[in-house]
Amino acid sequence: MNLIQRSINRFKILYPLLKLPNTNINQNIESNLGIELPIDFKELSKFYDGNNAFNLDGALNFDRDKTPSNVIDITLEWRCFDPKLPNKYLVLATYDESFIILDTLLSIVLWLNYYDYESLCQNTKFTPYKTFGSFLNYFQFLLDEEEKMRAEDMK
Repeated sequence: MNLIQRSINRFKILYPLLKLPNTNINQNIESNLGIELPIDFKELSKFYDGNNAFNLDGALNFDRDKTPSNVIDITLEWRCFDPKLPNKYLVLATYDESFIILDTLLSIVLWLNYYDYESLCQNTKFTPYKTFGSFLNYFQFLLDEEEKMRAEDMK
């Protein structure tokens, strides 16, 4: 069993009753944003739609039809900011002082403070709060955090 399938199985154990996301999520994101999503994102989004689980209030839904707080509309909005978010990025989550993005060309996920936004857009030096080597690594981090939280709740 590969790492993606093991992660999906862990997710299903944590959320056995969760409905599967819309099957067109990946196509909608790619066509609306003009990007190609990494393979691990495409595989995991068949089970995880961005905010249908985990305790992440700022996580954005992958499905544009479910909520205005979705990766497509927020990413498009950020592409209109000054400076503009480069097209290779997909905004995954927004928080009071930080945000999480997927670099679709490098297939990495960056968790950044807002003061790094301008440096990110201008491709100058910045230091991410946290870097995940792939969307799968980010998803595994979310699984780990959820499992820790549930273990703490059991104490």
